[in-house]
Amino acid sequence: MLYGLAKMWKMCGVHSIASTNRAPLHQSCSPPPMNFSDLLSRFLQVQEDYRKEVFAISAWLLWNRRNAIHFGRPVHPTANIVSLAGNMLQDFQAVVDMEALACRKVVEFAAEIGLQKVIFEGDSAMVINALNHGSAKLSSYGVVIEDIRCQAMVFQSSIFNHASRSCNCVADALAKIAKGNRGTQVWLNNPPEDIAP
Repeated sequence: MLYGLAKMWKMCGVHSIASTNRAPLHQSCSPPPMNFSDLLSRFLQVQEDYRKEVFAISAWLLWNRRNAIHFGRPVHPTANIVSLAGNMLQDFQAVVDMEALACRKVVEFAAEIGLQKVIFEGDSAMVINALNHGSAKLSSYGVVIEDIRCQAMVFQSSIFNHASRSCNCVADALAKIAKGNRGTQVWLNNPPEDIAP
C-alpha cells in the first residue's frame, strides 16, 4: 500500500503539470517516501490545497480500488486514478461554485423584496461555513462569498444556517422543479401544493 501511495505522490505532481501547469509535487520531495510516517510528514508540508486534495482523493480511490478487487467488482486502472481524482475535484468545485451563486441570488432577492430580518438556509456546508467565517478568499467561489457578505449588510439581521438536504426537502423539491424551468417563479405566501410540507 505504501508503495502505491508513494507512486501516487509522484503521479499527482505529473498530473498537476498536465492539467493545470503547476509545478510537480515530487519536486520538493525526492527521493520517494520511505514509510507512511515520512509520506504523511511530506503531505502535511505541501502548501497548495489543490495538490493536497488531489492526493487525498487519489488515496481514497486507491483504497476503494483495493476493496473492489477484494469483493470482485470492476476497477479503474491505477494509471487513471490521479486523472479521475482531478476530475472528481473539479466536479465538486463546480457544484460548490453553483451553490454559492444560488445563495447570492437568494440574498439579492431578499433585499429586492425588502426583507430586514432574514435566516438563509443552505445544504452546502462549505458555502455556509465560508459565509459565516469568511474562509473562502482563495477558493474559486471566494469572490462570490465576499459579495454575499457585503450584500447581507443591508439587512437589519441576517443568519446563514446549514440544513442537511434530508432536512430541507422543500428546498430540494424546488431545486428539482427549477432545473426544468427557464424563467423565474416567485411564491411569497402560497407555495405550490405539491411542494408545501
